[in-house]
Amino acid sequence: MWNAMSKRPPPATFGRGDVSVLVTLAAYAAAFTLIEMLVVLAIIGTMAALLLPALVSAREKARQTECVSNLRQCGLGFEMYLQEYNGYYPVVHEGTYLEHEHHEHEEHEEHEEGQHEDPQEWWQFLAPYGVERKHLLCRSDPHGDNLHIESYIFNGMFGFGQNQAILRRPDQKILLSERSDDERSFEHLGYHSWLPTDEWEHLIAKERHGKASNYLFADGRVGTLSWETTQGERSESLDSDMHFVRRFWEVYVPGISYEEWLEHHEEEHGPHGQP
Repeated sequence: MWNAMSKRPPPATFGRGDVSVLVTLAAYAAAFTLIEMLVVLAIIGTMAALLLPALVSAREKARQTECVSNLRQCGLGFEMYLQEYNGYYPVVHEGTYLEHEHHEHEEHEEHEEGQHEDPQEWWQFLAPYGVERKHLLCRSDPHGDNLHIESYIFNGMFGFGQNQAILRRPDQKILLSERSDDERSFEHLGYHSWLPTDEWEHLIAKERHGKASNYLFADGRVGTLSWETTQGERSESLDSDMHFVRRFWEVYVPGISYEEWLEHHEEEHGPHGQP
């Protein structure tokens, strides 16, 4: 018998029945640990399912913010260019639209003969004013890693050396839009926004960031807007289409009103729904 005065208790002794009880307890403990692990895995899976959309949304929000920053940098480049050149936008094309259209065939023939030089692109005019290649690429653009394609496309109505001073509301006129991933958009420096919308809208990314895209306006601000918001009337009294610049038209195609030109255009190319 263990003496209460001794320092140590006697060693434990187990009978055959006691050992079986311990084995049963060990097996039960192992089974419980497996159940716990499955419960933990289920909780992790549920949390991942809940958090993944939020993580994707946060990543896209970061990309959209970076895209806005890119366009603002382009806006600063345009602002400095305008200050240096007395309010005139870069001359992506010389002359007027009618002259440009008239010479397109001749330029095509020169290109076929190897004599044509590539025109200077709008963003090249901004390079001396801090606009770098990285500012021309949006990470939400599926072609954003293409070194020969910019994520942004120029509104052609600004491309013939127009002057900012005649703009009525520069805060409502779009200067740059996001380029679509339609392969036809890769062939253009800009889009012909004076044409009926259904002839050029395929060049614009309408939902690059969720249900909207980013646009740089002529006053330098950047807006994230739905495509429908950018559309509007082109009449003299309203002029609410954000892509169409009514005040540029007389310089752009002199000697004919927009309504007369549009009627003539539809006679040649068929009717198009006016936005």
